[in-house]
Order: sequence, then C-alpha cells, then structure tokens
Amino acid sequence: MLPVNRRIAPPKPPPDAVEPMGRGAAADRENKLIPRFRKVVPFVRGFFGAVLVAGVALGIAWSARRYVLTSSRFAVTDIEVVGAHTRSNETIIRESDIAIGQNVFTANLDQARASLEKERLRS
Repeated sequence: MLPVNRRIAPPKPPPDAVEPMGRGAAADRENKLIPRFRKVVPFVRGFFGAVLVAGVALGIAWSARRYVLTSSRFAVTDIEVVGAHTRSNETIIRESDIAIGQNVFTANLDQARASLEKERLRS
C-alpha cells in the first residue's frame, strides 16, 4: 500500500498535555453524537445509492418495455401463408386472429395455431 493511499490519523497529544476546558455536559453529549453520526453516514449513503440505482434500472426497463409494446417498428406488416391448399389465404388469416398492425410481441401464436388446428379438424 502506498502512503498516498493510506489514511493517516491525526497526531495524538502527549500524555502530559492539558485538555482544553469543555462547555460542560451539553458539549460531552454533542461530542458523543458526532462519532455515532459518522458511523451511520456510510450506511445511509449506501442505502440511498442502492435505491437510486434500482430506481434508474427499473425506469429504464419500464421505458424499454413500453417502447417495444407500443412502437410501430414491431408491428405486423405482412402475413404470408404457405401451403394453403384447401382454404384461401384470407380465411386462414381471419381464423388465426392475427391482424396487420398488431404488435409482434402481443400476438399469441399458440392460440393462432390452436384455432387453425381446430378449424382444420372441422373440415
């Protein structure tokens, strides 16, 4: 450890030095509170720092989720049907409950597949 990085305690007075006169009991109480306060400050600072970091992270996550679910960048622009021999493309799109303009992340593909399978079994 380098001396520059090390904390150096203030010099202690020699044992035969005279203590300065205090202001009485009130001064003694104040002097006792200051070390307690200095012990608590790092914990309070750490707590508020953690709350700040968590708040910023949650805010960014919420904003990103809102952007992804509402942005037109993630909208369905084209529905392509492959392998439709017995039904028309429009019928399959209508039965799947997926519409153009719907968000990609809110489209329930399992439900669309189930409804198409159900219609396939009926015919």
